[in-house]
Amino acid sequence: MGAYGYIGAGAVIPAGVIMGNYVMIGPDLLITGDDHRIDCPGLAVIFSGRPAPRPVILEDDVWIGARVTILRGMRIGRGAVIAAGAVVTRDVAPYTIAGGVPARPIRMRFTETERAQHDRYLAGPPEEGVYCRND
Repeated sequence: MGAYGYIGAGAVIPAGVIMGNYVMIGPDLLITGDDHRIDCPGLAVIFSGRPAPRPVILEDDVWIGARVTILRGMRIGRGAVIAAGAVVTRDVAPYTIAGGVPARPIRMRFTETERAQHDRYLAGPPEEGVYCRND
């Protein structure tokens, strides 16, 4: 896990998950799946063996909401936000807000100008941030 990250209570994160800086994970995240072969006719799934696990990658500044499920092998791009309760079955592009079952893009987090500004910030060394004002 990178600098300034947070993992909520009850998260199930298997070995091999790669996390960047500033990653926030809400409670009850589940990273699972893609670990049983289902393509072997004449063989029960329980006896089919397991392929090598594929890593999950959470790039810098990703926010994963509460009770999200992410299947193995997914990449959540820099600055993406995953809505609570989503099931991620495909990669999520950088700065995309995604949600639903299965998760789909809802909108972009920033305009292109804002994204360029944010990319410059993330390119620097990890540092404690200044909180955004709500007024």
